[in-house]
Amino acid sequence: MAPTRSFGPTWSETRPSFFYSSPVKNKPMTKKELIKQVEELEKQVKDLREGAESMRVGKEYTWEPETDEDYFRVDMNRDCVVDSRNISQEITDRHISFGNCFKTRDEAEQFNEWLKARATLIKEAKIANEDWKPVYDEDDDECNDKYSIYYDYEDEELHACSERDFRSGEIVFKSRELAEESIANFEDEWLTYLSVEDYD
Repeated sequence: MAPTRSFGPTWSETRPSFFYSSPVKNKPMTKKELIKQVEELEKQVKDLREGAESMRVGKEYTWEPETDEDYFRVDMNRDCVVDSRNISQEITDRHISFGNCFKTRDEAEQFNEWLKARATLIKEAKIANEDWKPVYDEDDDECNDKYSIYYDYEDEELHACSERDFRSGEIVFKSRELAEESIANFEDEWLTYLSVEDYD
């Protein structure tokens, strides 16, 4: 007898993989096992959705203009200016790589204020610390105490934090007194630098 010709895959070839996922090989799953696997699949779907959402949020955060789309940036004079991607792709890519590319003027102005606050705090910390340099290597005999600034959302206050062999930020002081003095004199700059919202 001539063999039967088959057009396309058979049921055994297209059957869902979980049909034979029972601990006993080649035995259909019980209702309990099937329910358990469905729950696991639902959890995987949930995780995938959350991952996709985080990717979507990340994409919005790293917004890039289309070819003919305008964007805002901060220029060398610390002014917020509008630019267009079609003027120069290379220049636009440079702005994007440095985080100086924004969808709205308001975002560019916020970035500008952050740059100003950072510059002020670095300058004033350098003056306050005089010739002092932070040393973080605990094996180094010159490893020293240092103090950084953080914002506590619980009490809604800025505080000085002691650190020695770890680094929490780029701006540190050689004493708690100097750190607290900086908080008193440059509170608005610290709140801007630390991106604390709604502090008025």
